[in-house]
Amino acid sequence: MPYASVYASSKAAISCLTEALAHQLIAAGTDVRASVFYPSGGLLDTGLWTAQRNRPAALARTKPRPPAPGTTFEEFKAQLEASGHPAQLMDLRELGRFCVEGVQRGDFVIGHGLEDTAVMLHRRADAIGAGQLPPAALS
Repeated sequence: MPYASVYASSKAAISCLTEALAHQLIAAGTDVRASVFYPSGGLLDTGLWTAQRNRPAALARTKPRPPAPGTTFEEFKAQLEASGHPAQLMDLRELGRFCVEGVQRGDFVIGHGLEDTAVMLHRRADAIGAGQLPPAALS
């Protein structure tokens, strides 16, 4: 995700941390398990798009940066649609039910369309294995 580096790197870190935790829980013989959620099933209209409102005044930017294209949810959705990518919304209540069901089944990765995700992950792993830059997520 070349234009969401902070989000992508934090998601990767949480995925690795959760994987280690899951192995530790199993090794400890507990019935508790850990899962990661891969955003899926459509666009999620959440507070991520207005996160700036939570920045404390003490951490205000000292050098304003120009707004990036797609800085609001509606702009991002319009960009996707204009580039030919689907912009279907995911119902957040349905997504919550889907996640709970995955946790109840003991799934490690919870997400819609994991078959498509697996194809993308294999492409990334193959590129990394060949010493190449992995393809961008939307390419």
